[in-house]
Amino acid sequence: MTDYTFPIDGTIDGALSLQCRFAFGSLTIEAHDDLAEAAVQVRPRQADSQILEHLVVTLKGSSLVVAAPRPHGGWFDLPSFIGRHDERDAVDIVVAVPTRTRVKVASFSAEVTARGRLGITDLSSGSSKIQLDQVEGDLRTRCGSGGLSVNRVAGRLTVKMGSCDVRAAEIGRAAEIALGSGDVQLGVAHGPVRMRSGSGSVEIDEAHGDVEVVTGSGSVAVGLPAGLQARLDAVTGRGALNSELPVSESPSETSSSISIRARTGRGDVTIRRSRHAYPAAS
Repeated sequence: MTDYTFPIDGTIDGALSLQCRFAFGSLTIEAHDDLAEAAVQVRPRQADSQILEHLVVTLKGSSLVVAAPRPHGGWFDLPSFIGRHDERDAVDIVVAVPTRTRVKVASFSAEVTARGRLGITDLSSGSSKIQLDQVEGDLRTRCGSGGLSVNRVAGRLTVKMGSCDVRAAEIGRAAEIALGSGDVQLGVAHGPVRMRSGSGSVEIDEAHGDVEVVTGSGSVAVGLPAGLQARLDAVTGRGALNSELPVSESPSETSSSISIRARTGRGDVTIRRSRHAYPAAS
């Protein structure tokens, strides 16, 4: 195991940026308020691994860089991992950074866990299980397979994954999700939601903006907060259209409304009132 520390109190002009690039293992990010120094701990999983001899850990200006050897291409060139690394070089990395640190991570196969509040975050991986606490900005994820769970995204959520389940308890702005397969569960969505999936169910507990969902197979359920109506355009190839709310030809002119467009090849479409109360995104 190797430890690195970098004094940052008063030496960083603006927010810190974390750039992490490695093939296999795990990354844990701990974001703290009033942190005087950034810290990185690297532990190889194999005792005979030589990865520490080639791993770069450095602070360049306001960028904290943790990077495996770069065979070719840019810092975040995923194809460059193929054929040049194996799981004997797997490492477990723990990083302590200030709150609202911007994060960019690329891996071939690694679990990513973050506690505390991150800044704008960009994650890409061949296969990854991602668990985040809060992102005080936009979150973008690209992954072949795995899973994404996040408690709160203050900005936009953009997800492009092959096979993956997605859970987000609160989204402050727009959400755009594209999956080959997987279930999607959103808590409160303050902005519009656009979702495409080959198969998988979709549940939005509380929608405040327009919703567009297309899935080849899977149920769709959308909840509305009190006082909000919806213009509904729903089609299912095999399933039922259910509404727990009164249905009329046109929404009341005195009420706020959003549009809900839902398409599923097989599964029920349900519109209901939100089951929970969530605080508004700041």
